[in-house]
Amino acid sequence: MYVIADMNTGEKLLIADTRDELIEKAIKINEESDFDLFGFTYIGKEKKSPIKESKFVWIFLDKVNENYIAIPERDLTDKARYIIEGKGFDLFADSVLEGEVKSYMAKKAFYAKPVKYEVVPVTLKEAQQFVDQYHRHHKQPQGHKFSIGLQINNKLIGVVIAGRPVSRHLDNKQTLEVTRCCVIEGFKNAVSKLYSSVCKAAKAFGYKKVITYTLATETGSSMKAVGFKLDVISAGGSWNSKSRQRVDKHPRTPKFRWVKNL
Repeated sequence: MYVIADMNTGEKLLIADTRDELIEKAIKINEESDFDLFGFTYIGKEKKSPIKESKFVWIFLDKVNENYIAIPERDLTDKARYIIEGKGFDLFADSVLEGEVKSYMAKKAFYAKPVKYEVVPVTLKEAQQFVDQYHRHHKQPQGHKFSIGLQINNKLIGVVIAGRPVSRHLDNKQTLEVTRCCVIEGFKNAVSKLYSSVCKAAKAFGYKKVITYTLATETGSSMKAVGFKLDVISAGGSWNSKSRQRVDKHPRTPKFRWVKNL
């Protein structure tokens, strides 16, 4: 049994045996009356407490390009919302319907399609400026072998910078290191798309291996999604020493090194 209910009172508004049947009923109500199910209800399989089963999902719609972004509320910060709306997307619905159902309704209402990421070449300067503006804990690297950008509707939303391994012990001319990967908050799967693109480019250049580092506090899910394996857990620390004085501009916490053999 599937149910749509008022998120405040728990009052059941629609009940159906299947998810598809429930969606069709909801669409019909919105087409035939002024009652708006989009903004005030949730959807889910009915159990003892349907509210616990619900998932808040926000839909942002770009009517000009006829596409949309569906973002779980748990992943949507105020900053991410501000940036997304600055890219030409307007809030279409902030109810607690599940993402796939909301997406279906968005397409049904506006014939919109999911937003597509476009891989584009970027210069080092463009990538550096993007990193300085959006990266959470790193500044721009000094050089690169190449950089790749990711955009939607001709607007840049992420970059990846690849270069020689920072550690000279790993710099064997066959290994490429992703020194920076930076994506604006709120764009799901964009990081995985960038890592996938840099691996394809590295293989085309003849590299045998790609490595990258994450903080120990990060899950590494984006790397796992494109085939990276956890290689080494480093102790972190400072680059500064008596023989060579340096100012640390990076986190000194433990790090994970990930590797993908091409």
